[in-house]
Amino acid sequence: MKAPLLILSYGGGVQSSAIALMSIRGEIERVDHVVFCDTGSESADTYATVAFVARECEQAGIPFHTAYADFRAKEEDDPKHIKGFMPLHEWYSHYARLPMVGNPRCTYNFKIYPFRRLVKKLADSSIPKPYVRTWLGITTDESHRARESELQWISSEYPLIEKGLSRAACVSWLSKHYPEQAFSKSGCWMCPYQNARKWALLRKENPELFQYAVEMESRAKKNGVKRGLWGARSIEAFNSDMTLEDYGFEMSFQPDDFDCNSGGGCFL
Repeated sequence: MKAPLLILSYGGGVQSSAIALMSIRGEIERVDHVVFCDTGSESADTYATVAFVARECEQAGIPFHTAYADFRAKEEDDPKHIKGFMPLHEWYSHYARLPMVGNPRCTYNFKIYPFRRLVKKLADSSIPKPYVRTWLGITTDESHRARESELQWISSEYPLIEKGLSRAACVSWLSKHYPEQAFSKSGCWMCPYQNARKWALLRKENPELFQYAVEMESRAKKNGVKRGLWGARSIEAFNSDMTLEDYGFEMSFQPDDFDCNSGGGCFL
């Protein structure tokens, strides 16, 4: 009997990068496919990591796939209907809405549905259920987030938890084996889960994207959205000359800043 496919749900962050590279190096079971769901709005650091891991997979002979949201199946009579793919930040602007903590709209439309659609194409439906094993990048620090798949044809597995690895252990492993490659927390550049330091860096390093985010908030506010991109606060505060300390915001990353596809809002 043919074995189920083993597919890594790859998000471009520390944990899922560790899984992909451990698999390549033979430290854990070899995956059959790696799937990255691209929102079109990932951070520059995330795209750099994705490109590196994709090259490593290619050299190892492991197929690396990129999945995108496809809105052609949505309501055709909607005057604002989108056909095909639109980057996440443009999608929110299109509907004058905002991504919000606790709202899984981003996750389902741009991560889960594209992943499932591509995995179905890769899988052989003749294999007895569950015919797809999915690896997810969740570590022991966030083991409470590990859960069984809601679908009968796919199983969810957590190899980092099975190996007893924390996020810090993954960082250490990556630093040891790939010292010249930077790995960072994954996520979209306008994600509401990111902390004050991320918004401040966006304002400083990419003012055009920061201004786009400010305009997103403005359009959403006119559409009746009461919250901002940074929780109850608007990110317009970061446009002023005041320092983050003046606002009482914490500048440094917190140890529980997990990758978007694992411990943040976007994970399968």
